[in-house]
Amino acid sequence: LLPAIKDTELELPVLLAAWLSFSMSEIRGLTKSKSISGDHIRIAEVVVVVGGKDHRKEIAKNKTVEEKMALADEISRGYFRQGLNCTECVLRTFMDMYDVELPEDVLCMATGFGGGIGHTKNICGAITGAVMALGTVKGRRNPFGPKEEMGQRIKHLQGDIYPVFGEMVTEIENKYGTLICREMSQPFGDFDSKPRKKNCMEIIAYCAQLAVKYAEN
Repeated sequence: LLPAIKDTELELPVLLAAWLSFSMSEIRGLTKSKSISGDHIRIAEVVVVVGGKDHRKEIAKNKTVEEKMALADEISRGYFRQGLNCTECVLRTFMDMYDVELPEDVLCMATGFGGGIGHTKNICGAITGAVMALGTVKGRRNPFGPKEEMGQRIKHLQGDIYPVFGEMVTEIENKYGTLICREMSQPFGDFDSKPRKKNCMEIIAYCAQLAVKYAEN
């Protein structure tokens, strides 16, 4: 097939579908201005056919929570296949789906958490990514306000903010029995093995889903 489509208008769509598992609606929604970010491809819009006509849709609007979670699963897997690390995958997926009002290069803050923080296999980078992602909508933009007194700020943190993050992390821990990268990876053998990488992709997708779930609560 590939030799037959080489240097034709079909070559790029087929390669995107084969290598990155992009759907036709995702491929048709790609644009240079919205979809290309450095060396990475982001799925910002899709093109669907309704009544015989093309309609361009922003991917996270007018969707149920369940649909958004499924979308986060799909997008995060795509980023993993493009070589983003676990933390980057979850945070970047969230930034694609929500108007977080942050520059794209904020993603650099996630890089060092990959592989359980600098590949030390401590706390799972996908979990850290979920916390960072949720923080873009649930975190404090200005920790000095609107509460004027230190006691009020602490009370607000402990009573209103921490519980949301804590519930999400607890849900992840209940599923996997641990938050530690090496313990999550140990049953799958060598860290460079395909089974381990596949397991990490599943964890990344799950954490991306949960970040969306708790953002919508």
